[in-house]
Amino acid sequence: MGTKELHLEYFKALVDQCEDIEDWSAWWDKEAEEVRKWLSPGQFLRLKMYPLSTVYEILTENGFKYQIPPHFVHPKFHVPMSIPARWLEKEISITHIDEYFVDWPVGKKAQWQLIKARMVEGDECWYFNSAGDSWKNLVGRSGYAIVRDGKPIDGIITMMN
Repeated sequence: MGTKELHLEYFKALVDQCEDIEDWSAWWDKEAEEVRKWLSPGQFLRLKMYPLSTVYEILTENGFKYQIPPHFVHPKFHVPMSIPARWLEKEISITHIDEYFVDWPVGKKAQWQLIKARMVEGDECWYFNSAGDSWKNLVGRSGYAIVRDGKPIDGIITMMN
């Protein structure tokens, strides 16, 4: 089987959510240059920037009938959000965050569920708010972070300007 075919098999396994399939970022780090050889420059860039939707596009173009579900969050494509520790303001309960997301759009709820599923014993939930003049300069962010051993490891933005 050629490289393109192996890549398509990986894409199918991703879409089918096979449990033992390698996460996207680790796979991409190893395979990006090989993928570049068989994709157009534009499609390669789209795959790099918007991997989930582009994987579906590539599969469809190659005769596989997959349609991306609306509001779909794929666990293998999740890249943890980087949050500066100085933005952490207040520890809160996970119940508080769950209640906060009750009325949010399906996609945001799914994103929170994915982040929450990666928590381990001892992790904390914190409210964060970007520091300094960020809001005045129209780059403000606030939301919820997962903190492990005193360091933010992931989070979700709930407000930005």
